[in-house]
Amino acid sequence: MANKPLSVAAFLQEGLPQEKTNSGIPLKNRFKVFEKDRDRSLSSVRGCSPLKKRKLSEGGGEEEDEVGVVSQDRNKAFLSMADEAATFKKMRDIASKLEAELGSAADSEVPPKLKEILGGIVEWMRLASGVQETTASVVVDSMNKVLSPGRKARKDDWIAKDCQGGMENRKKLEDDSAQAERKKKFVLEVKEAERSMLIFRTDMGKVPVMNCETMRKRFTMDLTAKAAQVENKVDGKPSVATVQQLDDTLSMVTRMEYFGKVTKRSVRFDEDRRKVEEDFFTVPVKISFKDKNTREAAESRLRGLCGTKSTTPYHRTLRAAINNIVKESKEKYPRSFIQVKVEADKFRVTVNRREEGVWYDGVEVVPLPDSVLDTSREAGRPGKPGSQSTDAEDVQMQG
Repeated sequence: MANKPLSVAAFLQEGLPQEKTNSGIPLKNRFKVFEKDRDRSLSSVRGCSPLKKRKLSEGGGEEEDEVGVVSQDRNKAFLSMADEAATFKKMRDIASKLEAELGSAADSEVPPKLKEILGGIVEWMRLASGVQETTASVVVDSMNKVLSPGRKARKDDWIAKDCQGGMENRKKLEDDSAQAERKKKFVLEVKEAERSMLIFRTDMGKVPVMNCETMRKRFTMDLTAKAAQVENKVDGKPSVATVQQLDDTLSMVTRMEYFGKVTKRSVRFDEDRRKVEEDFFTVPVKISFKDKNTREAAESRLRGLCGTKSTTPYHRTLRAAINNIVKESKEKYPRSFIQVKVEADKFRVTVNRREEGVWYDGVEVVPLPDSVLDTSREAGRPGKPGSQSTDAEDVQMQG
């Protein structure tokens, strides 16, 4: 497949006679001829209301009038909503009582986790009763206007006040819904990134290329050469055991992408943090797996067999927030190696550090800024959106 890497075995056997695979027998839907005989006599009736269709299906006549039935059902719905005021009041009383009990309860009586869950239930009861009460009020007002069309209208200031309150509640609900949707999308983006790895400094040849099939082949060529170099193979071919492990790893790849449309000259930093151009062209390669655990195992194997350098391809705004957290942590712990773990569901980052071979987990828990909720490709990008300054340049420098 074009979106998966070429296997090492296939690369090493390139040019040899290949066994032709049988394309198989073409499938044909033998039951398609029966679709034209399907009975559509009832569903094809046009101009019939749902009530009349139901009557027809039950063997009834067409002459029965449904206006009175529909009107009666609508009035019953209006009156039932008008009777919900007592239920809403009871819900608010229960929520207030539960909130008071939670506030006065000690941690020994109610565990903090249970208290947090009950607090969420109380908030949900308040929101639910508020939304239902607003809906019922609108329906009851509409019913009153229909039943008493000639009654005197309320004063303009009362109408304005009611409208303003309804609009404020509606705007608040819309804002809360939009924020919840952004957080949900953020969590999905993080999970997608954590099941993928971004590999740097793959040797894509001495000249720039833009053909994805060429990049796919040269990616496998680079892994093969690096694996042979790790094993000190002078012929450039790794051992059979290494080839089998590499192909086993690459077969787990579900998708392969490139962070850039054209390969660019590879750049690295020397000991003085100065840019040094290398003699080959490259592009960061993103390979995805079915889950995070598979990605971690594959990343460890490729690092051991080929010495590859990779990272998790978080979106730009989250990557910037992580870099700031790492920078601040290095200032606090100058002799430590800093490692961070993104907890997307809790919207925070946990900082771990290693000093003199000893790991210290959870030294800090840093909440993420709201800017990371912007997961678009243009978010946080310097210069004009869509310019040549792509993620490939930024991420390659980090590698």
